[in-house]
Amino acid sequence: NLYPQRLKRQTTKPPWLRRSLKPKSHTASGEGLMDLTKWPAEPPSPSSIDAERFKAALKLECAYMPPKRNQLWTDWILADSATFGVDPFTVAAIVTERGACAPGLKNKRGIGLSGLQVNTHAGYIKKRIYTYWTWEKAAARWQKRTLPLKRHLYYERALELPKSAIYFAAAILKVAKDQCPGIDAAWGSVPHRHHVSHVSWGDRVRGAGDEDRILAARRRLLIYYGAGNPEPRTGRWRNLALRSPLDGYPRTLTSIWGEPRAGGKRSHQGVDFASTRGEPVRAIAEGKVFLAGVNLKSGETKSMPLDKAKAISSKKYGAAGFLVKIKHPGGLVSAYMHLDEYTVKPGDTVQAGDFIGRVGRTGIRESNAHLHFELRHDGKRIDPLPHLRPLIIHPEDTWRGHRLAYEVKRKKRRRRRK
Repeated sequence: NLYPQRLKRQTTKPPWLRRSLKPKSHTASGEGLMDLTKWPAEPPSPSSIDAERFKAALKLECAYMPPKRNQLWTDWILADSATFGVDPFTVAAIVTERGACAPGLKNKRGIGLSGLQVNTHAGYIKKRIYTYWTWEKAAARWQKRTLPLKRHLYYERALELPKSAIYFAAAILKVAKDQCPGIDAAWGSVPHRHHVSHVSWGDRVRGAGDEDRILAARRRLLIYYGAGNPEPRTGRWRNLALRSPLDGYPRTLTSIWGEPRAGGKRSHQGVDFASTRGEPVRAIAEGKVFLAGVNLKSGETKSMPLDKAKAISSKKYGAAGFLVKIKHPGGLVSAYMHLDEYTVKPGDTVQAGDFIGRVGRTGIRESNAHLHFELRHDGKRIDPLPHLRPLIIHPEDTWRGHRLAYEVKRKKRRRRRK
C-alpha cells in the first residue's frame, strides 16, 4: 500500500505527543525513493507458517546464530506475531535489520532487537497496558484504544533482552498498523508505503529509507523461506544472463561508476549496494573462482583461507579488504569487495546465485558496511550499471542521491563560469 503524498491534515488535535527521531540522528532519512511507485508490490506472507522453514530462513538472514538461539527467536517471533495479529516476516525483518541480530545493540536508532527508543512509548504504558488513539473517519474523532502488555515490563533493560525485545517489536508494530494512516495526516509524514515506518520514526515519518531496508529484509526472508518470488536473472552481459549479487531485489545503489573519490583525485571503479552487514553475497552468474582472499595496503592481493586472512591485522588491509573474484564465460570477471567473510576458494566452480560470502566493511575507513561490486573484461573495468539496470534502484532516484547529483552539477557549472 502506498500512503498518499499529501493527506488532509486533521483539524482535531491528537490527544498525545510522542516525540519522533530527528533526521540528523537517523542514518536512513535520505535514502528513501523520491517516487515510491518504482518499488514492486511486496509479496504476501503464507497463510500458515512452517516453523522449521522459518527457522532456516532466519538463520540464513542472520550471519552468526547458534542453533539454540535460532530456535528460541523463531518460537518467540511466531508466538508474539500471533498474539498481536501482525506479520511474523515483518517482525523478523525488524529484528534482523533494525536490531542487526544483535540483542545488546545500542545506537541512535534504538536499543536491542526491536530498535525502539524507550522514551517514545514509555509514557503511554501504565500497569502493563499501552494506551493509544486511532482516527475514526466516520465519527471524525480520535478513538482511545488499549493494548495489554502482560508478559514483560517496558524499560531499557527489557529492550536489551531478546525475548522481551521481540515481544515489544510485535506490539508496537500492531499499534503502528492500527494508527496508520491516521497519524500521517495528523503529523504530516513524508510519503511511505508501510506502517513499519512508524516503528522506526514514531508519529512523524521523516524518511522512507529505513522502511526500504526493513522491507528488503522481509523479501529476503520470504525467499529463504520459499514463499517469495525467485530472484530474476534479467541483467545481461552479451549473451550471459546475470542476477543481483544481493537477495531481495530490487536493491538500491548508494554510489555509481565514475563518481569522484579522494577529492577528485580518482574515480569510483564500481558500484556500491546499500546493504546490511552479514547478509549473503551471491555469484551473479556461473563461473570459476580465481581469487578469494585479502587486499593489503602494500598493494598485494593474496588468495588465502579465511582464518589466515582474519589473523592479519585489520590495519594492514587495503581499500578492498576481503574480496572474491570470479571469471565467467566470455571473459567477464566479477569482483565482490569489503566482505566480512568468504566461503569459496580459488578453483571452485559456482553457479548463478551460489553463496560466496557475506557483506562487511573490511578495508573501509569511514562509511557503513556495504558491498562494492565491479565488472571487468579483458583486464579493463567496465560500468556494471547498464548490465544490472533492471535489478537495481539508481542513487539519483533517492532523495540523498538526487541532492548529491545536483551538487555535482552545480560545481561543474561554477567551474565553467570561472
